[in-house]
Amino acid sequence: MNDGKIFARIAAPLLVVCCLAENSDAVFTPIRFEARRITNPPVIDGDLSDSVWNQAQPMKVFYAYQSGGDPPAAATSARILWDEDYLYVGLEMADVDIRSACALRGSCGRDANLFQGDVIELFVKESTASARYHEFEWSPLGEEFDARFDRVRFGAPGIGWNSGMRSAVQVRGTVDNPSDSDRGWTVESAIPLADFELSSIEVGSQWRFTVARYDYYNAPPDPREELMMLTRGDPDAPNAGVTSGFHTYEIYDILEFTVVPEPSSLCSALSLVFVTGLSRRVLQLVVNPQSIF
Repeated sequence: MNDGKIFARIAAPLLVVCCLAENSDAVFTPIRFEARRITNPPVIDGDLSDSVWNQAQPMKVFYAYQSGGDPPAAATSARILWDEDYLYVGLEMADVDIRSACALRGSCGRDANLFQGDVIELFVKESTASARYHEFEWSPLGEEFDARFDRVRFGAPGIGWNSGMRSAVQVRGTVDNPSDSDRGWTVESAIPLADFELSSIEVGSQWRFTVARYDYYNAPPDPREELMMLTRGDPDAPNAGVTSGFHTYEIYDILEFTVVPEPSSLCSALSLVFVTGLSRRVLQLVVNPQSIF
């Protein structure tokens, strides 16, 4: 047997194995994010400097729309918290030229086509066993969009459904003023659990969700919009598996409802050592004030 035939017999099985391994990676694997339970809710004023937001898991890695992994055109950050009454959402968008759908397309007010201007969107699907999902949107003007789709994607009741969410927006710059350079805008919202027909959420529950965004005039004076999503999608599928726009819930990630993590045992031990040492030093100074010198 010549060397060529020997190589063919060895290489063929290896090629099959490699192809099978490559195909096994083609299945979409969602990323797990946390919504952490809190006891002191944030003040809904659009300012994300409340200390309670430090307890949330920052979600900062977004992807260019349908890219399967390319970086986005602008930085975006999302945080989600919860308690027995509300889902709290904190969103921060870098934006060099903030534009509204109201000014760009005359689409103004609640449940308008806010995606025709700068907008940030949250999609939530509470169960994979049901077709129902919710959509929430916010514009830099503080406008809200909410919709629920029960049986069919994009279907009823749609925008005929209204949530009880409370929201606030803060802008670092000016909206619809191309003569200056903006920095970005933030959204803070409290969405009642009753909107999801829930009286409570159990720790460990998992929903599917994504956060998505339109950013117009990302590179002024070019008016074209840049789209981005928190989910990477399926990098091995055409258009990353995004077949129905932001409504492609088949590639949503996992939102698990958890509690705020306890400090690690090492941190706890170090804290105990520090506090114990500090207490002994204070006692020493009380007994012998001269020991400070």
